[in-house]
Amino acid sequence: MLVVCAPVAGLRLMGAPESGALLLSGMAVCSLLANLALARAPVAARPDRVIAVCVLVQGAGAAALASGPALLLAGAALVGAAEGPQLTALFAVRHREAPEELRARVFPTGASLKISALALGAAAGAQALAAPLYPVFGSVRGRL
Repeated sequence: MLVVCAPVAGLRLMGAPESGALLLSGMAVCSLLANLALARAPVAARPDRVIAVCVLVQGAGAAALASGPALLLAGAALVGAAEGPQLTALFAVRHREAPEELRARVFPTGASLKISALALGAAAGAQALAAPLYPVFGSVRGRL
């Protein structure tokens, strides 16, 4: 739902809905930079632990996104920096856990489930934004 909330955060906290695209771009850049840093200096942690830590960091980043303009960019950077290593660790876990003869099916199925979850989150977010009072960013009805 973060993708759905980014334009609302941009409108509410930065004055323009286009700022949401800048937030998403910033998250993508931070994700790329985090993966680049980890490729140059790998961490000896198990992929399962990396996923758990990244989820916690993304939660902290999402909370910062919702707290106000001062922490908006820091929150976007945190979410993005955790997203790249999380995806890399997820692929490592899938590769480790999937039997060799099923890997060709496991990876596309996982991607399909992720896309389906993104679509459901977007639908739920759109419904939440249509409500008269959106609890985190305030009412945006008529301003988008």
